Amino acid sequence: MKIKILLLTQIAVISSYVALACPACNIHNYMGNSIRISNNVFVGKVVTNTKSKSYVKVINVIKGDIQINKKIQMAYVYHQKGDTAIFCIDPSHEQMQFPFYSEYDINDLQEVAFIVKEDSVVTDLNTALMCITGNSYEAASMGIEFFKRNPKYSGNLLKLYDSINNAAINNNVKYFEWKNASITEALLIRNDEFTQTTVLNVLDIFLNPQTENINWDSLDLSESKTGIILHHLLAFSQQHDVLHKLIVDKILSSLPQLTNHQLADFTFAILYSKSIDNKALISKISLTNRDAFALGLFYTGNKLAYYNNKSLAQQYLLSSLEICSNPKLRKSIEDALKRYSFK
Repeated sequence: MKIKILLLTQIAVISSYVALACPACNIHNYMGNSIRISNNVFVGKVVTNTKSKSYVKVINVIKGDIQINKKIQMAYVYHQKGDTAIFCIDPSHEQMQFPFYSEYDINDLQEVAFIVKEDSVVTDLNTALMCITGNSYEAASMGIEFFKRNPKYSGNLLKLYDSINNAAINNNVKYFEWKNASITEALLIRNDEFTQTTVLNVLDIFLNPQTENINWDSLDLSESKTGIILHHLLAFSQQHDVLHKLIVDKILSSLPQLTNHQLADFTFAILYSKSIDNKALISKISLTNRDAFALGLFYTGNKLAYYNNKSLAQQYLLSSLEICSNPKLRKSIEDALKRYSFK
């Protein structure tokens, strides 16, 4: 059975990167507004959390005049009894134009305190680094703007970039795709030899041929975190023609030595990023290993369906099913087609 290369390359051409908020919660878009319109923002400890009632004890006040140690009844609390979190209450209802989010992780304390300040402006590197990994659109965009104004500081992003990527691959980083996109965009603001060297060094890590092949029995089929990292490098480098061409050429020259898992990650990254050069890349990868290529298609279909682009997602998933021979992957594709209720 021949692989439908023409269809797949057509799909690749119309695929593009869009910075979207997580549709499961949309917190990135509405976190800043929820905090600003709240009359009281505080750190609290969950003392009771049942189906019928939830109470939170005020530990520290960030905004407002609420009393410390006061127990606040909440309609619903996501954190468990004994957890410490950040809570926003008493919103100004005349400003309730958007969804309201009343609860945030304690790890978001710096960002919440930053947003509370009405005249928040990023003027120093440490604040910019905090904002660039923020969960809100406001914080992330202010962090990116700082590096646009001060491109000489972009080298300070490398350590943060590496630590978040490694943590995501080895464990888990909440809102990883969002955070990686923000850091990558800021990192690629400079169009110089430093940026080119940095990006090519990152690619060298992922192009290392010693990476293990796919273990289908233990493989997490939910998403490709490595693919997300590579996707953002491809997507944000398009503003710099020379850098983007260096990336594409490096991938093309490395294809013969890549393992199956690497091929799957790169397939996802390329398909999910609009690139004038991706026809050649996709053609070469698709002829190298069918199941690895099918896995990359599956990752892409899943991601597009997650962002409600169901029509395009269905094309990827059906193409993946057509060329796939691995039983576990075939079942996952079939389950996805049922789960997303394609008509």
